[in-house]
Amino acid sequence: MQKIVFIVNPVSGNGAQRHIQEWVRNYLDHSKFEPVFQFTEAPKHASELAKIASQNYKYIVAVGGDGSVNEVAKGIIGTDSVLGIIPFGSGNGLARYLNIPMSPKKAIELLAKETIKTIDTLLINNELSVNVAGAGFDGYIAHKFAGLQDRGFKAYINLTLHEYWNYRPNTYEIIIDGKSTLHEALLVSVANSSQFGNNAHIAPLAKVDDGIFDITVIRPTPLYYAPVMATRLFAKNLQNSRYYTGYKCKEATIRSKQPIFGHIDGEAVELGTEIKIRIQPASLQILVGK
Repeated sequence: MQKIVFIVNPVSGNGAQRHIQEWVRNYLDHSKFEPVFQFTEAPKHASELAKIASQNYKYIVAVGGDGSVNEVAKGIIGTDSVLGIIPFGSGNGLARYLNIPMSPKKAIELLAKETIKTIDTLLINNELSVNVAGAGFDGYIAHKFAGLQDRGFKAYINLTLHEYWNYRPNTYEIIIDGKSTLHEALLVSVANSSQFGNNAHIAPLAKVDDGIFDITVIRPTPLYYAPVMATRLFAKNLQNSRYYTGYKCKEATIRSKQPIFGHIDGEAVELGTEIKIRIQPASLQILVGK
């Protein structure tokens, strides 16, 4: 039997993960694992806990949303430890992409299968990203969303619809392999996996293990066309829209004359006026679904 560490963000999503000890007691395969629980007390605390845990334990499980997954990944990247996910966030983009169940019971039971996948990660201005980062409207919404008490999917959609009326697109210079292009864009996403979360696929062609990342540029979209774009987003065929431009990259730079509203794995960040991105191929081991 080996110990497995659960690093729990008690304030992620709707807070249901406060029951994680009971669920683990009921659904974990105790013939394989002895659980250890650690609870975060502040931002970035999960990274510290994970780094210490990686010195002694193989499996370290993030209990929370994409932000929690990001923090735990920061603590174990470059080690022999393997990341697990029990999703409790607002979007759970990476978990959904990797076929990890949204049900706590099924996600905990899945751990016993020990199905490990090695995935790429990204460096965004030297900050780790495991899923999707972005500039523009999605970053602007991330900053607004961070201040809300209700952080569920419905609140996110309501905020997006409300702020869409007021947001002004920006112009970005994107440099890939020395070639520069200018884009007036509603948003520019940098994607390791295909989706933001909640099965909204901003980069439908992205794969986490292909040694490259995707850049998605969405040009300003007329309000009347927004329902069509939303349908494409959830139908995983956004690349068929005339407002979409996509790139495949190993390194890229994004520049703007204006300070960039940004997010990394859903967490609001200040990115300045220049974003440097590079891939870290096959850099993180993670427990996945089928």
